[in-house]
Amino acid sequence: MRLIDLVHETQATQGRRLVFPVGIFPAVAWTGTDFIQNCTNAETQTKTLQCAVEKLGMDLVRTVVDLVSEAEAMGCPVSLNTEEPPSVESSLDRNTLPSDQVPTPVPYQDG
Repeated sequence: MRLIDLVHETQATQGRRLVFPVGIFPAVAWTGTDFIQNCTNAETQTKTLQCAVEKLGMDLVRTVVDLVSEAEAMGCPVSLNTEEPPSVESSLDRNTLPSDQVPTPVPYQDG
């Protein structure tokens, strides 16, 4: 079943829309964890997502993602902070590193 079909079916049969918040920062605070722990530990992330479902009544969840992991795998320095999502400190310098020399990330190993 496609997601849009589920949305329409739920609206037709239950008379409501599905709840799907994008952020889970409230649940991170409720579980006493931080963003880094949720990005690097699957068990911690699962407990945080369960907390979000229970307290927020979410119908759907999505994993916590570190949006800078690809940049990090390609050699960009990143800043990790327990209070906010990771951020890229600086981009690759295209003047000193031609695009054909940009490292290619290896799935399940880099980043």
